[in-house]
Amino acid sequence: MLSLADAKAYLRVDFADDDALITALIAASKDHIETFLKRPIDSAAMTAANQWTVPKTIDIVQQMLVTHWYENRGIVGPANLKELPFTVKSLLTPYRLGIYQ
Repeated sequence: MLSLADAKAYLRVDFADDDALITALIAASKDHIETFLKRPIDSAAMTAANQWTVPKTIDIVQQMLVTHWYENRGIVGPANLKELPFTVKSLLTPYRLGIYQ
């Protein structure tokens, strides 16, 4: 799980003004990843039935999502459409439940 300190270091943010926003983006990225993977990435939310070792790749993807959303704030419309990097999906897909089972 990505911490606020790690996210701020990755974003190169050295002020506290955006801490609430970055914290919300971390939570949103966690939800996005867990929905895509169909499994938890937070060990505190895991049960015996869904326990797995979360690879470091997931941390990188979470950093990428937080960075993308932090740098591309606001409503997305035709004039400012910025698609999420293909890399995010390609890095997550091997860990998605149901893909190879």
